[in-house]
Amino acid sequence: MGGGEPGPTAHPDTVVRKAPDITFATGAARVVGAAPGPVTATGSVDFATGADRLDVQPPQKSTPPFGVTEPAAVLDLLRGAVKVTSYGGAEVQGIGTKRYEVDIDLGKAIAATPAERRADLHTLDGRLGDDDALWADVFVDTHGRVRRVLLPVRTSMVRPYGDDDRIPQMVSVDYSSFGAAL
Repeated sequence: MGGGEPGPTAHPDTVVRKAPDITFATGAARVVGAAPGPVTATGSVDFATGADRLDVQPPQKSTPPFGVTEPAAVLDLLRGAVKVTSYGGAEVQGIGTKRYEVDIDLGKAIAATPAERRADLHTLDGRLGDDDALWADVFVDTHGRVRRVLLPVRTSMVRPYGDDDRIPQMVSVDYSSFGAAL
């Protein structure tokens, strides 16, 4: 593996709980969001304001799946982590990371997110199951920064386990070039 360190070594709950703040503290990042369709959003996010500058391709006639164009909100979702399981090491963009399977409570994520950034999370209201829960796979580097988040396109979908042969379509959001002038 050419990525060096395989990610953080702290307890999984601690890593994921701290990752949004560590990532936001970098000030800015380059982001690439993608979903089946295909649709991609490439650009940058200013973590101080949550504002992003994204080029969405192809231009959309309707709103892409949640996450493709909301890179700050995807990080804020992690504030609602209620169950975290370490899945192992993985390389993201040539960087060693640890992958975590995360169960998220939307209400807890909204409550823990600064008020000025809650609107994007509220777009998920009514789109989840009865328990207001969703899941994600989160890849965190050795510095505690989020490098990738994978979310199901159908946010109400239950994570497939064991003999379940469903393969969910996923939204991918990658973060890189932290702190770079954007």
